[in-house]
Amino acid sequence: MDLIYKPDWEEAKRRFQAFYAGEIIDRPALAVRAPKEGAKPQWRQSTAADHRGRWLDFETHLANAEEA
Repeated sequence: MDLIYKPDWEEAKRRFQAFYAGEIIDRPALAVRAPKEGAKPQWRQSTAADHRGRWLDFETHLANAEEA
C-alpha cells in the first residue's frame, strides 16, 4: 500500500504489530507533542474532576467538534 504522507508505511506497520505483540523490532514506539509557547491549544480541556466526568463532558466534546 502506498500512502502519500507515510511512504514507509510497511515498516511502520511492522513496528505497530510488534508493539501490540509486546515486542520491539529496532526501537520503541512513541509519539511526541511539543506545542509552541503561546500557541492556541489543539482542543479545549474538560474541567471535570475525574476521568469518567471528562469522558462524559458533552459540552466540551461538542465545542471541540464544532471548532474542528
